[in-house]
Amino acid sequence: MEAAAALQKHCKTARSLGSHAVHEVTLDTANLESILAKNCSRNRVTVFRQYARDWDALSTFVDRDWLERTMDTVCVDVAVTENGLADAVVDDVFCLPAEENLPFKDFIHRISTETESDPVHYYQAQNNNLREECAALFDQVPASIDFADKVFGSSPEAVNFWCGSHRAVTSFHKDHYENLYAVISGTKTFHLIPPTESWALEERTFPTSQYTPPMDHHTSTWSTTPMFIDAETGAMTTQASKTATTRMKTRWCSLDPTSNPKHAEIFAKRIGHTPKSGPLFLTVTLHRGDMLYLPALWAHKVEQRAGVDGDGSASWLKGAMAVNYWYDMDFSSPAFVMHSFLRRIAAGVGCMEPDIDIEDSDDESD
Repeated sequence: MEAAAALQKHCKTARSLGSHAVHEVTLDTANLESILAKNCSRNRVTVFRQYARDWDALSTFVDRDWLERTMDTVCVDVAVTENGLADAVVDDVFCLPAEENLPFKDFIHRISTETESDPVHYYQAQNNNLREECAALFDQVPASIDFADKVFGSSPEAVNFWCGSHRAVTSFHKDHYENLYAVISGTKTFHLIPPTESWALEERTFPTSQYTPPMDHHTSTWSTTPMFIDAETGAMTTQASKTATTRMKTRWCSLDPTSNPKHAEIFAKRIGHTPKSGPLFLTVTLHRGDMLYLPALWAHKVEQRAGVDGDGSASWLKGAMAVNYWYDMDFSSPAFVMHSFLRRIAAGVGCMEPDIDIEDSDDESD
């Protein structure tokens, strides 16, 4: 059996064993620790419906006066784009968002008054921000998820606060973290592809640029500026110099089967998908108070919407708020080993660029 056919067979077998499924858990379920432990071992997505419904944040974060008063002296680094596609491949270039340091009050004002022609603002700092620059908000949510602490054997490495426009979209990628993700206001929709199939999203290495807003506020024309790596400091910079001559590159998924029919056709062919296989990808929508367990290595794309009248969401927010807890994944797990193996085979049949990190890890162990 040739490698491409073997990959298709693997996808079919994995689906038949339940890899392409979501486990829904309700509040009356007795043993959340046992459920999470089982689904972690199976690398299976789990939705804990209304797990976070009693968190203080569900009432305080949606109160604009309380939020602005509590964060009165705090400034935050906000991602700003023309189109909502921060950290995404656009015209074969990986585009980072422009960043603007804003008083939190100003950020709230912008996302509450944003129109379709305005720049898109998204607070997406993935740097443990809820225990750092947003520490004033941290006591409104649990410091960790107690049953997850027991399953993963540690407290979270990072706790992050997310807040932004309904126009902001997170493109397909994967994380090396076990992720517990709770929605505070609005909805979050996750499009999901398991590690058994994510190799077919054709990861490639792209030159990296950063969005640059127009200097003249009377024009809406944005541009992109190439990013370089400073050889002496390792820092990213938009300024080429004697020490910063190497163009920054980013490895990212190049296919999006959720929104591009041609990409969907390519992806389906690679994994051997047929109408009998079930949906091409999974879609899960989280509402206010829901919490998602997103296992490490699952490819995911995320969209968000404002709440509806009567659901308790922030009426002033044209988007969503969420909190997530990142726990370190176990790199010795069979899931990671199998994922690495599949990626190596996929690269061999031309479905993705060779993964330098995998090859380097092999060299280090020789």
